[in-house]
Amino acid sequence: MCKTVLVLLSTYNGEKYLAEQLDTILNQTKKNILVSILIRDDGSKDDTLNIIEKYKKNYDCIELVEGDNVGPAQSYRKLIQLARDDFDYYAFADQDDIWLEDKISIASGDMECADSGIPILWYSAVLKKYSDGRSAYFHCDVERANDFRSIIETFATTNGCSMVFNNALFKILKAIPDGVIDMHDSWINAVCIACGGMVISNKKAYVIYRMHDGQVLGNKSTSLNSLKRSLMLCERKRSKTVKLIYDCKCIERDKKKYLEPMLYYNDWRNKLAVIFRKKPGYISNKEHLKFKLQVLLNRY
Repeated sequence: MCKTVLVLLSTYNGEKYLAEQLDTILNQTKKNILVSILIRDDGSKDDTLNIIEKYKKNYDCIELVEGDNVGPAQSYRKLIQLARDDFDYYAFADQDDIWLEDKISIASGDMECADSGIPILWYSAVLKKYSDGRSAYFHCDVERANDFRSIIETFATTNGCSMVFNNALFKILKAIPDGVIDMHDSWINAVCIACGGMVISNKKAYVIYRMHDGQVLGNKSTSLNSLKRSLMLCERKRSKTVKLIYDCKCIERDKKKYLEPMLYYNDWRNKLAVIFRKKPGYISNKEHLKFKLQVLLNRY
């Protein structure tokens, strides 16, 4: 039986690499895989829209929605709200990546082996390629991705560009009330676990993830950005993301109870209760300390 997959792609001034990425997504269609692409443009000023229009003329599986600039996290959130709910699987794509040709077929095969009645999130490793020729392999431990507390405290998860998820998880995400999220990938990982789902990992890299100066996210390793992150000067949206996870209708009781004190930090008893919680098993002491400082200084 043919499996249908909807790729959710947010674009923003992506003229340099977009065509190559679209080619690798369209190349995912196999005998048993039918791929469609829903693109939301986040207010591009370069030739991005013209490139998409040219592809639309040749491929009727591509749909484009133009929007105001809201940033990557909210743009992907809007894509979920815009998408139909009748596809077997859904996948995120960044405009400047390269997909290996069997990414979707491998992901769908791995998920078919699990219980399709529960939310399932699949991800793979990624091969990071830097503009100076360096490369680095990245893979998030599956134990960490399945540990709710580790996700909530750090919001560190696998790359959204490697994620593929089933219809059951998509319908949960689509039903969540509108609101602000910190990042779409960590939010979805947390929602999946909060609602009794599972995360499946494939240690092979099926995405080549470009690291370059033009990225909105990803290439943030400068000394200044590192300093800002260390001092927590950047505005955080994690408490708002926690509220959206808490509002999931299917959230498990123990997960909801764990989140409740994090919604009311104006009460010092709640703040202290969160700060003095025992460290989750899959994060480092440094990460746990940073989380405590963020809560204490109202930067979470």
